Amino acid sequence: MSEIEIEIDQQVFEVTQESSQVIEINTSSVIYRIFPAGSRYNFFTPADNQSVFTLTEMPAGDEILLSRTFVNGQKLKIFDNYTIIGTQLTIILPYSLLTTDSLEIYY
Repeated sequence: MSEIEIEIDQQVFEVTQESSQVIEINTSSVIYRIFPAGSRYNFFTPADNQSVFTLTEMPAGDEILLSRTFVNGQKLKIFDNYTIIGTQLTIILPYSLLTTDSLEIYY
């Protein structure tokens, strides 16, 4: 565990972070996400109704369970809203993505 201090918009946030924990700080206008060192990030702009995406690297071990996936900033739940098999991320209905959406995954 490590303790860190983060200053955002002249506000100081003191947080304790487990080695695999994601820190999320909500301000009045922005959500900041701080991920452990070594985390990987993929960003996708989907085609209309696209549900399958290819990650740049295959998650190893617990990285699948620790993954954080967001559509337009809204966090999805592993197994409920998406799955990962190998390098393939699949969005599960009821989500229907459009070209105006953004999909982010940290693992």
